Amino acid sequence: MQTTQERGVIDGRDAMSNDTNNGNNKSVIQKILSAIKHLKHLFERRKHFTFLLVGRTRVGKSSTINSLLGEDIAPVGDFDPTTFEVKDYHCKHSGVKFTVYDTPGLCDGLEEEGKDIKYLKQIADNVKEFDCLWYVTPLDDPRVTGDELRAIKVLSKAFGSTIWDRSVVVFTCADKVPNGRFAEFLRQRTERIRSVITKYGQHTAPEEIPTVAVANGQQKLPDGKNW
Repeated sequence: MQTTQERGVIDGRDAMSNDTNNGNNKSVIQKILSAIKHLKHLFERRKHFTFLLVGRTRVGKSSTINSLLGEDIAPVGDFDPTTFEVKDYHCKHSGVKFTVYDTPGLCDGLEEEGKDIKYLKQIADNVKEFDCLWYVTPLDDPRVTGDELRAIKVLSKAFGSTIWDRSVVVFTCADKVPNGRFAEFLRQRTERIRSVITKYGQHTAPEEIPTVAVANGQQKLPDGKNW
């Protein structure tokens, strides 16, 4: 029987070291590289990787970048979206350079308004190639909303269904799940998001899509472990 880690689920408990801020970004990046087979092998001989963060509006993409880089470099708004164009940020881990692209939030308005098409064109124009797609979504959402379905559907159409073969689901807001239910929410959300990806992305092995839980602005996950 496969273990949780072998199935590609990263719950943050064995993934995180006791370091904070810059230490956090190292452990998260290392876990993601290890979870994705082709990146794990490339990591030994390449000196640069490119990650693309995508997801619905106001799910914590920019906050996640700030946590990974260990500084408040990407603008974050409490009430309104702040990212309306593709922006690139840079970090270094174990001698390897990384470029992380932040992108405008999808599903920011009605589908007929055409914002998703506009934002996806921006991504295509600014990011010619990338090694891994990070799909960002809140852990504390109890259900898969219509916007979530729409986001996964448009991403699958724009990048092709095989994009999920080199993707990671990043669950934000891990600190906001109900007390004592972190493991339950992580398991349930992982199953549901993978199911949608399988449906719209035509991914034949959803259990191979790795996930990681983060708590931006916090040093620890609800289970008491550093993330």
